Amino acid sequence: MKTLSRSSRLALPGGLSMVVALAACGGGGGDSETVIDPPGTLRGSVVVNGPVRNAVVCMDLNDNGACDSAEPVSAATGSNGAYVLTYDTTSLTAAQVSEASLIAPQLRGVTIDSADGLVTAYDADYVLRQVPGRAGQINPLTTLLAKGMADGMT
Repeated sequence: MKTLSRSSRLALPGGLSMVVALAACGGGGGDSETVIDPPGTLRGSVVVNGPVRNAVVCMDLNDNGACDSAEPVSAATGSNGAYVLTYDTTSLTAAQVSEASLIAPQLRGVTIDSADGLVTAYDADYVLRQVPGRAGQINPLTTLLAKGMADGMT
């Protein structure tokens, strides 16, 4: 087995950090499109292992972990897991929006992980959550972060 020289071993972390930095940039070739949404529009995606199909995202205004009839909801996500949620800016204050979490209930036999075609909820329904006042991707990690923040984590 060939061993690396000391200088080669020292160069690896630097090269690795360069790869990570470049990957974080998105690698776009200048074709990226900036989407500017009108006020009252939130967008992102729902992901477990891959994008989640058939998930409905809602703004959980009363923090009960359910999509109630008076709360803004998105249409069901497609195979790319993308959601667009719109709300009436004259009905909700900025404070209400900043204090509410977006949630994506995962329902037995309904929500499907596009990565493997399997349901996301086998034994029981559960709720994925974004941190209050944020849109974007909703996934198990954002759910843990939202729980930590609710429990007083800074």
